[in-house]
Amino acid sequence: MAEALFSGVNQIAFASVDPKKLASFYTETLGLSYLFETGGMHFLDAGGGVRLMIGPCYGGREVGGGDVMVYFEPKEWRDAIAKLEAAGVDFVDGGMELMKEAGRTYALRAFRDPEGHQVALLGWRAD
Repeated sequence: MAEALFSGVNQIAFASVDPKKLASFYTETLGLSYLFETGGMHFLDAGGGVRLMIGPCYGGREVGGGDVMVYFEPKEWRDAIAKLEAAGVDFVDGGMELMKEAGRTYALRAFRDPEGHQVALLGWRAD
């Protein structure tokens, strides 16, 4: 097995038709902390040392085309679902149970941000 070349992921980037407005969705609806803006790019703290960069769409690329999916691990599943639904987030479906252990389930529940990027909750949920 090859030696790891990287210490981890430090940034994920989304192209956006309106970066400032999309950054507001991630801060106001999903609760990410705003870090800074430069050159029309908005940087948010996604937790665990990972930044989410939301910037302009360059070169005629399609926004929200489904080539990237970001997974967030909720602190408390039921609370996260309730707050997101109250904020108008439409989940794709009822979610998936990927694995079960005593008293908990590893689950996934997907939704899309206002520009169509795929986003999901993923992690252990108490039963």
